Amino acid sequence: MSDMTVYPVGTWFAVFASIRTAADNGYYETNDSLLEHLRTMSGYLGHESARGDDRRGITVAYFDSDESIREFRELGSHRDAQKRGRSEWYETYSIHVGQVTRSYGFPR
Repeated sequence: MSDMTVYPVGTWFAVFASIRTAADNGYYETNDSLLEHLRTMSGYLGHESARGDDRRGITVAYFDSDESIREFRELGSHRDAQKRGRSEWYETYSIHVGQVTRSYGFPR
């Protein structure tokens, strides 16, 4: 496993929790493309993601500001993916946005 980042107090984050449908329909290609774009965006700091065999998943993306989160949310390709997510890829999802108030970790 790679190192986990400890983000400073005040860092913004968006938590995307979801349950996928069984259909692929281009999901992984779209996800990879969005992640490539996200990595080039000003304000993006990193992300962590996991999905279980039960199709439940969670992604936490970290940003330097709420405005950076809003920019990603409004990105045309992300808007297109959101529409496909509701119609094809997700049974349900929730999004939570906030700021880090405490952050610590343990590296071995």
